[in-house]
Amino acid sequence: MQSLLKAVDAKEQHYSIELAETVINESKLELVCEDRQVDELVAIIGHAARTGQAEAGWIYISDIIQAVPIAGWQSKT
Repeated sequence: MQSLLKAVDAKEQHYSIELAETVINESKLELVCEDRQVDELVAIIGHAARTGQAEAGWIYISDIIQAVPIAGWQSKT
């Protein structure tokens, strides 16, 4: 992922041909867990996530409505 956020230092920046802007790389972490584990995992991530900026990112919590395996997928058309 790429963002237009401010970099902590120049080493984090690079020029994006697609955006014609100086950007920084971002990382995305996705976890699937039981409802009872959410608060603990949010606390762990919130404690460990540091970028040197006041706003280090966001933690989104969402329900998984359905999970469908891709392997062996057959179209019903």
